[in-house]
Amino acid sequence: MMNNNDLKIAKQFDSNSQLIVDRPSQWLNIGYFLLTICLTFVSMELAFISLIILIWKSLVLYFTKWSYTTDTILERVGVFNVTTDEIQFFRIKDLRLYQPLLYRIVGISRLILITSDKFKPVLVLNGIRNGKRKRDMLKALAISSRREMGVKEFDVR
Repeated sequence: MMNNNDLKIAKQFDSNSQLIVDRPSQWLNIGYFLLTICLTFVSMELAFISLIILIWKSLVLYFTKWSYTTDTILERVGVFNVTTDEIQFFRIKDLRLYQPLLYRIVGISRLILITSDKFKPVLVLNGIRNGKRKRDMLKALAISSRREMGVKEFDVR
């Protein structure tokens, strides 16, 4: 039978469950892919080295993940050594959406979050799909989180 503390912990765990999991697009590696193809016509040794770099870059992107919960963003990065950063929504100060021409052609974008976090003052979500919708979602979550926690922002100049 669960006591009151166990129920509180269970409710907290349930409220922190992952809502959305995001990964960067492999379109970010198109330059390495094209370089590898071009180098196959020049030298097989250079093409092999370029292929190794392409595989490594693909693995780095594959093992990068952003999880959005009800009150935080979790960034998990690393192939062998994994680093997980957690940013509370109320710490988001500003959002910037960047969509160069190539990104718009393939349907991805870069979302830059300026935060008041000590460890990660700038969080870059590079190569995400539906950038405008995610920007609006994060903005709404940041505003509601600030209201809920009673956080007010003061800029000191």
